[in-house]
Amino acid sequence: MKIITLTLSPALDVTYALAGEVKRGLNRALSHSLTAGGKGINVARAIMREAEILGRAAQVSALYPSGGVTGDLLSSALAMEGISTIAVKTAENCRINVSAISSDSEDVEINARGAAISEVELSKIESELDVLTEGDVLAICGSVPAGVEKSYYARLIRKMKDRGVICVLDCDGEALRIAVCGDCPPDYVKPNESEIDEFCESIGADVSAEAIVTASGGRCAVIATYGGSGAAIFTSCCSARVDATPVKPKRLKGAGDTLLGVYLYHRFVLREGEEASLTSAVKAAGEYVASEERKEKR
Repeated sequence: MKIITLTLSPALDVTYALAGEVKRGLNRALSHSLTAGGKGINVARAIMREAEILGRAAQVSALYPSGGVTGDLLSSALAMEGISTIAVKTAENCRINVSAISSDSEDVEINARGAAISEVELSKIESELDVLTEGDVLAICGSVPAGVEKSYYARLIRKMKDRGVICVLDCDGEALRIAVCGDCPPDYVKPNESEIDEFCESIGADVSAEAIVTASGGRCAVIATYGGSGAAIFTSCCSARVDATPVKPKRLKGAGDTLLGVYLYHRFVLREGEEASLTSAVKAAGEYVASEERKEKR
């Protein structure tokens, strides 16, 4: 089976490790890194890393628009990592996101809005999904960029599910609400605590991950992440909670993406159960945040 991750708002991620606390004015960094980012790209990276650790195979590709000079840099970085990609050339430069982590592990993030994508460019990106067939997985990750309607993810999910493709959605706001509350919701969504709060407020429901399952008519499973506390999965018939082992974070951005990627690998490639897959995912996410960032070359 194949897995494709779709990232319509990829980014070059610049991360600074600071000597002290984040403060107003000048902050001096002890070190910095430049990596190819975007939620779906991070998910694909996590799947490949987990497959390598286990000595198994993974047929996964990261699909994204590669716009301008920054898009070229992003694609070059992914090529150096050995990540299988499907890059579609677009006109507008890919965004740059910046984060800083203080000595006491507090972080500040500045995320730019995703580069605009035209209808023609979007059609080219979507055509790359024709390789997916029944039983394959499409993970749609990240924000909807400028020029793309908030309902686009819902429409794409319907097209893919009509072909028997398993659809996973990791986004927030109106795009998430439209997809979950529509007549063809995704098979899975992965909200964090703030996204759960926002969703429930938008539909006038009490705040809980179970409210998302209910809003989908019981057709959508929810992988709810709770930061350093762990994660839980909720379906129409059952639920399971997995607590995380406390760690001292050395990096924070991408932890949820790592969790999702490892979950998808264990659930759909190794065919493990929901709770077992989530247990492996929570463990991998904890190891990720506790480790130093490194360049991975294959």
